[in-house]
Amino acid sequence: MSNSDQNVVGKANVTVGITKEDVEFAIVTSFEGGSNYWLAVNSSKPWWTDKPHDEPLSMWASQLLLEGKTIYLCDREDSEEQWELTLKKLINGFSKYIARYGMNRDKWDADTADSVIQYALFGKLVYG
Repeated sequence: MSNSDQNVVGKANVTVGITKEDVEFAIVTSFEGGSNYWLAVNSSKPWWTDKPHDEPLSMWASQLLLEGKTIYLCDREDSEEQWELTLKKLINGFSKYIARYGMNRDKWDADTADSVIQYALFGKLVYG
């Protein structure tokens, strides 16, 4: 046991507010770059028919999550394997990411978005 471990007397849990912008960041950045090497969207559910033609798929997916809908994602190479993403799962993904890497929105990038999505879907990093 290291000297610093011997001095630990407890652990603090911190609550972090996840904003609408955080949700949009994770979905848009993930879908448009961070996760698109492994991730695809199943847009066959009825609520996708309401998507305005000029609305990017990623922004519509963000809106669906914020409205409490489930979006269905799949492996780009195996569309039979699907996962459900809800707002609750996405927030849990943020929680796991922040617990591991800290909370610094200024440093969030495509890798961050990919990690948040993977934590949300799998509870761990699976791809990349």
